[in-house]
Amino acid sequence: MSECYLCGKSPAEKPLFLKDSFTAHSLAACPWSKKLCARCEFAINTRASYWSQSKQKWSVLYARNWAWLYQGETLLSPVFDGEIDGFPVVKNLATRKEIRDWILNPPSPPFTICIPESGQKHTLFLAKENYSQSLFAVQFETDVVWIEKEKFTRHLECFEQLLGLNATKTEIVSGNYKSQFLLSAIINPEFECLDAAIAALRGKRYLELINHVAQYPEPPPVEEPKP
Repeated sequence: MSECYLCGKSPAEKPLFLKDSFTAHSLAACPWSKKLCARCEFAINTRASYWSQSKQKWSVLYARNWAWLYQGETLLSPVFDGEIDGFPVVKNLATRKEIRDWILNPPSPPFTICIPESGQKHTLFLAKENYSQSLFAVQFETDVVWIEKEKFTRHLECFEQLLGLNATKTEIVSGNYKSQFLLSAIINPEFECLDAAIAALRGKRYLELINHVAQYPEPPPVEEPKP
């Protein structure tokens, strides 16, 4: 039984065909193999039609552009439905808010989470299959980021609370807060504790993943004036 050239899993029954533009051969798990598994062949070769709501038009996307969520061999996200102009139609591409929920509430094992950053690299074949919802790996571009869910939840909360104090994501990640922000934040007793929790993470891909999925707090609802 053949192993997959890219991910190393078996059975691998698809012929090995990679375009000259594919440059990640050094990351192949089984460089001696001449076969691809069905998942890797699908992820490498798929182009799909996608309806852009913002642009109000159809476009063709490569599979490297979107995030993947698998439960075992079942693809949970994205969803494919129908065909247009010879391309399968891809729907429900995950937003960063939805990806945030994947990490905070992963599906029952086994599951795989793969998140693109640049949209220019094939990375699904690098993603690890997870068997725990409390400690698991997230493939973030070409890096594996290990998640302890309880710690990640606390760190994400600290990051988003700093956003709620009107810090920018760039300021939080770098630690270089603008003086205008500091003048207002320094009087907040929570600021130093929140920043200290983030400071230990700076320079790590873990924090960049938090930054990638963190959401700005929603503004409170506006109360209508009473008659």
